Amino acid sequence: MRHEPVNAPAIPTEDTALRYIVDYMIRGPRQGEPRYGYTFYLKNAIDPYLLSQGVQENRGLYCDGVSAPFLSAAWSLCRRGILRPTVERMNGQVVPDGGGYSITAFGRDWLEQTKKGFDYIPLEPGRLAELLTKYAGKFGRGFHQRAQDAVRSHEAHAYFACCAMCGAGAESIFLALAIAKNGDEEETLKTYIAKNGRGRLEANLVGQQPPHIQSSFKAFTGLLKYWRDLTAHGQESEIEEVEAFTSVLLLLRFAQFASDHWEELTR
Repeated sequence: MRHEPVNAPAIPTEDTALRYIVDYMIRGPRQGEPRYGYTFYLKNAIDPYLLSQGVQENRGLYCDGVSAPFLSAAWSLCRRGILRPTVERMNGQVVPDGGGYSITAFGRDWLEQTKKGFDYIPLEPGRLAELLTKYAGKFGRGFHQRAQDAVRSHEAHAYFACCAMCGAGAESIFLALAIAKNGDEEETLKTYIAKNGRGRLEANLVGQQPPHIQSSFKAFTGLLKYWRDLTAHGQESEIEEVEAFTSVLLLLRFAQFASDHWEELTR
């Protein structure tokens, strides 16, 4: 009978497990590592985590105890089309521990893109959706709907739709600020849809603010507005995973910024 070690390492979060998995797939297998019939064997990604926890010997004794978040993270990559369960080819060697996966063609392209900016590896979609939900009370149901649709679109690889929803979510934040400052929702919406109305509302919001507030506000709204407008036109575009996820991150950071500076922007 195998006994659990006394000083077991901490169980990682799913987000931490996801980063170890993707880091391992980017770096590739080390010489001599067993992969059996798979292109990705989960225990090989768990091993560096155990090393980071100070487990130098007999790491196999600890692997099962920390495996649950790694299995969940691997499944999230399967749902996104980056991994798929089981062997690379039919009749390949298998192991019964449930840790065998293969990288899809889409997954190989995704990894090539991710190599360019590993620090921006997407969080677990549920966690990102949860972070955006925190701001629904302040910015309204329209913001909440668009923000959640942006996360779902990103997860479904619908990158055009993701950027469009991020742009629409940013407009919801902008309108919430403008309405709070003007105190008249109907009049604010009339101004917004009028000629040059958005520019007038923006000038009213940030025109008298300190330079650092103005520059941050325009940086958030400018890039999000660009991607939203780009998806609304008929021309072909090159929006891919990196741009779409950056757009979701910008929406989250804009929500944080607008919440943190609500009093200054609306008084």
